[in-house]
Amino acid sequence: MISAARRIMGINESDTGSIGVAESATSTGNANVVDTTGGSDSASGVVDAIVAVDGIMTSLCQTYMEFLNRVYCEEIASRATGAWDAPHPWLNLFVHESKIVEFNDKVLKEVLAYGIGGPLLVYPLLKNKWDSQMSTVVPDEDVFYLVGLLRSSRHGGPFVESLLEENDHILRTCETSGMEIKQYLPHYKTNGEWRKHFGNTCWDQFKRRKEQFSRS
Repeated sequence: MISAARRIMGINESDTGSIGVAESATSTGNANVVDTTGGSDSASGVVDAIVAVDGIMTSLCQTYMEFLNRVYCEEIASRATGAWDAPHPWLNLFVHESKIVEFNDKVLKEVLAYGIGGPLLVYPLLKNKWDSQMSTVVPDEDVFYLVGLLRSSRHGGPFVESLLEENDHILRTCETSGMEIKQYLPHYKTNGEWRKHFGNTCWDQFKRRKEQFSRS
């Protein structure tokens, strides 16, 4: 899926036609899902590659607006089962393209060897599409990945705490391995942690803005 996601970078951004969703079952019982825009040869190649490996595929076509509104459909289904109101200790990370294979080996295959507890999203992103004036901090590479671990628990209590501890384990693994990942929407408690997150240049910019717009 890592190489498949990388190849989807060839999708034409101006294409706002139909969206194809291809899903294939793996030997582990998980499902690989690839969202592609209609008319993209590179995206079609990704789907063909997955089918060649897994041998099974189902697909559906959506309008562009249906694709954009897909989370709401998931919300309706989750509310019906009670999953929507369960604790969601999600972890969203930006990972350098040069470190994504290492992340796959050390985090997904080792730390999360027994499962994630929800969907795993892997989106390739282009750095030049991000405004440097925003407060979001992204890796300093032309291509990087958003890795979203969308975990949830209906059990609450100790089980949620174990997921939070596992999230901390993932962050420690990335730090000790030198992957230099960046969290999206992090929750730090000290100025030192925030300064490390932003880096000296971005920290000074963020601090000026906070002093200007948020005096609390």
